[in-house]
Amino acid sequence: MDHAPPFGKSVWASPALFSDAAAAVVLERDEDVDGLLLYSRDSQSFDGGPGVSDPLIHFLGGGNDHPAARPGSAELACYGMNAPEITRYYSRGMTLNHQALNDARPGYLDEVARLYTHQANPTLVDAFIRETGLSERKAPSNVRQLGNTVTPSTLALLHADHINGTLAFDDRACFSVVGSGPERGTFIAPIRIPTLPPRPVEAPDPGPRQACAR
Repeated sequence: MDHAPPFGKSVWASPALFSDAAAAVVLERDEDVDGLLLYSRDSQSFDGGPGVSDPLIHFLGGGNDHPAARPGSAELACYGMNAPEITRYYSRGMTLNHQALNDARPGYLDEVARLYTHQANPTLVDAFIRETGLSERKAPSNVRQLGNTVTPSTLALLHADHINGTLAFDDRACFSVVGSGPERGTFIAPIRIPTLPPRPVEAPDPGPRQACAR
């Protein structure tokens, strides 16, 4: 056909990769919180060089040019994925997020209770965790159970920690994600879900005990 999907061999994975899901989170501004936020639109520039021109995810269907139910429209109604470019961008984009946070706040991983990452696919997620020296205890993953539902997958990690009692009120967490476009972002913020338990207060160190003769 004249307008074949540029990555037609991968359209079979479209309904599995971008499966249905919904999630929401409420963010509250607090001038007393020492948080951190980064956003980068990498179609303009990336990693000190020119921007990434490929949108990563290609969708040619819809609109006036290819309306639904017209001959050939079905082939264009799925997402085509540029897998090599997605792999390169995810790996480098997530690393840049990590480096930016560590430059702005050295040792930030020791400060946060959890690091919630973009759940692209098991291979990419595992590679980022391994290269960053993280553990599943610090950076949980659900991509093998849920697949890639994009943003909802990341928020599902927070929801699971809430339900399982992994977090305490006011624990700091880091969210780090990348996306098509391409663009990426990361932030650190305290988690203040009202039903979270308070963090146990550690008893002060009494110091060395003095011997007492009687």
